[in-house]
Amino acid sequence: IRQHQLINEQSEWIGKTNINVNLKPISTLKKPKNIINVGKLSNLFLNSTLNQLQETTRKLNITYVYFESLLEHENELVQHGPFFTHYDDYQLANILSTYKLTPFIKFDYSKLKQQENNDVALFLQRLKSFCNYINNCPTLTNISDWNFEIACSNLDDFDEFILFYNQVYDIVINYSNNIGVLLVYNHTNKELDYLLKTLKQVKSNKAPSFISFYNTSSIEKIYTGISEGALLQLQNNQDKLVKDLKSLVFNELGYDINIFLPDWNTLTGKEFIQTGTFFRSALIID
Repeated sequence: IRQHQLINEQSEWIGKTNINVNLKPISTLKKPKNIINVGKLSNLFLNSTLNQLQETTRKLNITYVYFESLLEHENELVQHGPFFTHYDDYQLANILSTYKLTPFIKFDYSKLKQQENNDVALFLQRLKSFCNYINNCPTLTNISDWNFEIACSNLDDFDEFILFYNQVYDIVINYSNNIGVLLVYNHTNKELDYLLKTLKQVKSNKAPSFISFYNTSSIEKIYTGISEGALLQLQNNQDKLVKDLKSLVFNELGYDINIFLPDWNTLTGKEFIQTGTFFRSALIID
């Protein structure tokens, strides 16, 4: 096998490797399904977003739409006795049906408790009412296919997060089995330790069906000149993280679960001033 690298648009032979080929059948990686991240749910209701979403789903095979929480104004909801208004819920279900998208909904405990002044009881009531309403709209969307991601962006909230995870799980499991956890934002050993703690505490009867992680790494060498192996090293780092996550989950649960990458930010610069001057956009590679 001749190994080449691309330098200044010219291919340069950098080595030769002898490999003993085993002709036994091997498994190959299944092409992942595409996911589009719209940030806050309210963004999904904007005409500008819907116009772009229409163009994107027409040209690319997008399966999932990823957004955060139900509404960011949960603490301002008008509540009439035991009932919540469901206008936005119907609008969401209609959008998902129109664009044939399956949602990934992120519930970040650290953010929600700030919105609700450290009391998430209202959110949990809202979640139960929301799931029940969507479950009664089967002609628009099937909630059993939905994915619910329970996150903790501030590990200082971890002890409270475990309780929140259990509370959300108890509500959502009545409608969907697709319940996951997000603790890995910056690929630190501390985050992996807390992910392991989570699996240990919930594995008996509330184990997640998937885990998520964020890729927030930027290629810092890009601003000081890319070394020959910089891009390859970045890829190797991501491969190692996925292997570490798979190994951690399998060793604790005894079986594999899905791993999702819903957010990949490679557009930030090394310095603050660079970050502010970059063109902010989504990179979609099919």
